[in-house]
Amino acid sequence: MTDPSPDPIEPPDWVRWAIRALVILPIVVASARAVATGWFPVGDSALLAVRARDVGTAHHPLLGSWTSASLTIGVDVNNPGPLYADLLAPFMWTFGRWFGIGTGVAIGVGAFNAGFVAATAWVGSRLGGWRVERWALLMCAALAWSMGSELLIDIWQPHALLLPFTCVLMLTVGLVSGRWTLLPGWLAVVSLIVQTHVGYIYVLAVLSLVVVVAGVIALTASEAPVREIVVCRTTFWSAGLLAIAWLQPVIEQLFGEGEGNLSRLARNAGGGDVTIGAGTSVKLVAGVVALPPWWTRFGFEESVASTPLTPSPDGPLLLVPDLPNGPVALVAVAAVVVMLAWLTVLLRRRTSHVAAAATAIALVGVVTAVASLTIQTVSIVGLGSHHVRWLWVLSVFVWVSIAWAAVELAGERFAVRPVNAAVISAIALLGVANLTFTAHDVGPTADRAAADTLERTFDDLTSFEPGGPVRYDVDDLRPFEAWSSAVQMRLRELGTEFRVDDAGVVRQLGNRRRADGSEVTTIRQIERGAAVRYDGPGCVISRASPFDADQEAEIDALVDAAVDDLVAGRVDLRLDGLPGDLPARFEQALAGDRGVAFVLVADGLLPLLAAEDRIPVGSEAIDAAIESAALIDRRVVGTLVLVTEPPLGCEP
Repeated sequence: MTDPSPDPIEPPDWVRWAIRALVILPIVVASARAVATGWFPVGDSALLAVRARDVGTAHHPLLGSWTSASLTIGVDVNNPGPLYADLLAPFMWTFGRWFGIGTGVAIGVGAFNAGFVAATAWVGSRLGGWRVERWALLMCAALAWSMGSELLIDIWQPHALLLPFTCVLMLTVGLVSGRWTLLPGWLAVVSLIVQTHVGYIYVLAVLSLVVVVAGVIALTASEAPVREIVVCRTTFWSAGLLAIAWLQPVIEQLFGEGEGNLSRLARNAGGGDVTIGAGTSVKLVAGVVALPPWWTRFGFEESVASTPLTPSPDGPLLLVPDLPNGPVALVAVAAVVVMLAWLTVLLRRRTSHVAAAATAIALVGVVTAVASLTIQTVSIVGLGSHHVRWLWVLSVFVWVSIAWAAVELAGERFAVRPVNAAVISAIALLGVANLTFTAHDVGPTADRAAADTLERTFDDLTSFEPGGPVRYDVDDLRPFEAWSSAVQMRLRELGTEFRVDDAGVVRQLGNRRRADGSEVTTIRQIERGAAVRYDGPGCVISRASPFDADQEAEIDALVDAAVDDLVAGRVDLRLDGLPGDLPARFEQALAGDRGVAFVLVADGLLPLLAAEDRIPVGSEAIDAAIESAALIDRRVVGTLVLVTEPPLGCEP
């Protein structure tokens, strides 16, 4: 069965190409802006960049990155495979080698996302010409606008997989509507997503079941011999792509050190004591899919707040704030499910099979989202918005499918030209609106201010020549700090061999980077207040902050003056009712403990006291420190010192 012919009012080819270009243009602009400004990844993104640069070298990764699911199950595991790193590797071998890893990442991830926009549009064109392609392009444009420009070049998997997942949904529509030549592509993209982020496993498992059921139905309905259908070019391509895609994880499973990663994942599947639960699951789906602000940019950061676990007598609980009311959420999700089911039935009666497949997949997606999130485990650090980021793709798909269905059902009774113009205008507006700089404070992108300090650190490391491998001490680092991975990326870029001895970091960086005692020195990382006042025995190879030397001196003078007045007792403080040990610490400072006084000023506690009228009598120095609290905070939070022990490469 085939759908009716494409819309009679179809734009000229140049208009179609212009619209495609407008969807991809924000990605190109974001990549170019990153290259022009010397952008580079920080945090977990820098680790992913290192592994992409490792492809084809002695440190070649056979697995994906270490996954935070390890914290839940108590066993270090990696995402299943390295396909993502493999796809980025050519850009790291070329642009990354010639101009720096940051340039390689910006161009590589940009090309990766642009490729999936083009692939999604191509699938739409295959399924019904411009009549379907316009909806595929609208999905991509809407999702890209929601992400904002900087996430379009973000190598971090929760963001980098959003456009590939959109492509998977369109490919699934094609398979369900009988375009089985798309099967090899579907298997390839599904393999990429599964290998890169295990968080997609539930929803992709259900989509796989849908494809299998559709295949069985197609085989049953076909008049051709089963052997002729099965033994065909599509089958051979599918088998070949699967074999290639999963070869490296299988090699690691069979020949890697210790228990293989695939068996670790299988043995610990579903591990963890705390799950999201049915009630919270419905609220999460309602907050992103069924209720405003839906998939839009306005809810990208706030719709699902990253939430730590709450202790209770019965064990830790997940209490996600600012979600919709339970009954409202249930009604909203149910309304979306009923609407999609109703539209699917009506579209099949009209023989609009591609649109019917889209609403059916959207329906399956919503039901799967509720069911899978109900049983999804939560790590000891709580629920992060990135754990459910694929809901934004599903939301875009649901609402575009509803609009698509409404136009299909209206048919010739609905003005064709205005609909076409409206869709084209929406795509164009979303593309143009996404050209300006927009960076959500989520994931490693939230740490982008660290780059101001790291630029100076990178310059210092240029002259660091240890003459052998170095150990990078990660034992006492803050969880999720942004510095160490970026410094390691810079060492990798400069050709300095670095090693680690933490088991989880070894799994992230590869077994060949396990420290073995032959390292010529150890690099220790000192940050924040300890870095500002560092005068220890370590050999300093880099000392950096977001400010130049004169600005640092001015800010440090403000801090020192406030500390002087505290320890000299030139200020009155009202300390009653302060939480924890704060009263005792302030008493120590007022009694002359300069170290404690420095920490209190550097940590920005004076402005908090002032806001609560707890400083009835102050001083000029105290007032100046309070007025300059933002500068002091940036100086403290943004200061990084690297030292070597034993001494090697000290600053003059």
